[in-house]
Amino acid sequence: MRLVLNGDVYSPRELEGRSDFGALEAATDKAPLTQRQELVLRELLDGRSNKEIGTTLNVSEETVKTHVAAILRHFDVQNRTQAVVAAARSGYRPATAA
Repeated sequence: MRLVLNGDVYSPRELEGRSDFGALEAATDKAPLTQRQELVLRELLDGRSNKEIGTTLNVSEETVKTHVAAILRHFDVQNRTQAVVAAARSGYRPATAA
């Protein structure tokens, strides 16, 4: 609890060391994207629309919009294109299959 209150990131021990945990890491001091936001970002990097992303992730288009908005805030940008560019510049890379 203290970690989170101090602005640090808590990672449960049972998730540490998993190949899919923290697959995307930012070269910033901001809290990392959530796992679902990372999935949406990967789809954005592939140029997919909100509707396509929703279908792929089995969520509503509104849910995708919520995740995209969080990604835009994370990178402090105004649109999807800027988010993709900012992600690439920040060192975000899709995890490779293990």
